Amino acid sequence: MPAYTKFLKEFLSNKRKLEDELITLPYQASALVQRTMSKKQREPRSFTMPVKIGDLELKDALANLGASVNLMTLSIAKHLKFPLHPTRKMIKLADDTVRVPYGEFKDIPIQVGHVFVPFDFAVMDM
Repeated sequence: MPAYTKFLKEFLSNKRKLEDELITLPYQASALVQRTMSKKQREPRSFTMPVKIGDLELKDALANLGASVNLMTLSIAKHLKFPLHPTRKMIKLADDTVRVPYGEFKDIPIQVGHVFVPFDFAVMDM
């Protein structure tokens, strides 16, 4: 039995708990978190779009279809009136540094056009 199958079976049967999560980010997101300017590259799976989160309307929200985690800046998170949950996630950046988010939002309704979609966000100072 492959190791991942055993892990999934133990996790789904509540025999194994996840304590800390390590998430690896692509180079573009790592540059944002580190506050450094990266060379502009074309990413076919990334684009910007207008969205509405609560009362806050954003005209150029970055959408990345290949992202493993949704990130939100701390400055945007302070404008929202949603509860910030503590998290034990750790995010590994492209340069192998590890950052811990301030917290996370869970099931935040994001309005895209006329459709509301719930998302989870890791809140980081970027």
